[in-house]
Amino acid sequence: MGASDSHQGEQNAEQGANVGGLMDSSELDRLLQPQMLRQRGNMDCGVVVFARLADLTEEEILRDQPDAFNGITDIQWESLLISKGRKVTRYRLGEAYPLPCAHLVETSHGSGRYHWIYRAEDGGVHDPSPAFEHCSPHWIKENFDTCYGALILTFALT
Repeated sequence: MGASDSHQGEQNAEQGANVGGLMDSSELDRLLQPQMLRQRGNMDCGVVVFARLADLTEEEILRDQPDAFNGITDIQWESLLISKGRKVTRYRLGEAYPLPCAHLVETSHGSGRYHWIYRAEDGGVHDPSPAFEHCSPHWIKENFDTCYGALILTFALT
């Protein structure tokens, strides 16, 4: 290795450069972070999302709202969270919202099908759907508009 090669290596190391097309370990860790939520049925996405957001167990939610396994309305979710002593704030499209939060999204443009996802404190999107099981939360965040038809509503606990 020549002197100029050694100097270039030192510059890359000092700058945290992406040498040879490889990512640094923090970027790789962020992109390989696993999904932390898994729904069990076809319509129970809200159960795991709101359990995480409100620091409740799935069992507690299903005991108090058994219909949640088959999907319930945003108003029913809000009522359940309030009954658990949580203060819920709704945010509409275009309004700034705090993290963590729960988003109601349309699964694809014009589908009329809706799905709850969890956005963590670091901004990563945790989608309990099996379709996103192997996608990192930060990849979904960076590709949000490709992954979902529309952001409909956001709930945060304040």
